[in-house]
Amino acid sequence: MRKGGLSSSRKNRTGRDLIPLIKEYLNEEGNPDAPGYLARCLCWRVPIYAYLFSEDCFDIGTPESYQEVNDIYCRKLNPSG
Repeated sequence: MRKGGLSSSRKNRTGRDLIPLIKEYLNEEGNPDAPGYLARCLCWRVPIYAYLFSEDCFDIGTPESYQEVNDIYCRKLNPSG
């Protein structure tokens, strides 16, 4: 399991107002397999915001990694168990 770092963990919120810009990106220049390129393209057109997590941030993209993170937090909540 990979712990997220400053650039490795992204959380996206895409509103309906961005759909035309995403379509434009894909039709004109975009690589659909490179999400960082989309963010770079959008930052010139709309405000982009970031949040720096003060605690660990985990990549839970699979059921196995989700279970591993769940186990970590269960141990934190119940250290004697």
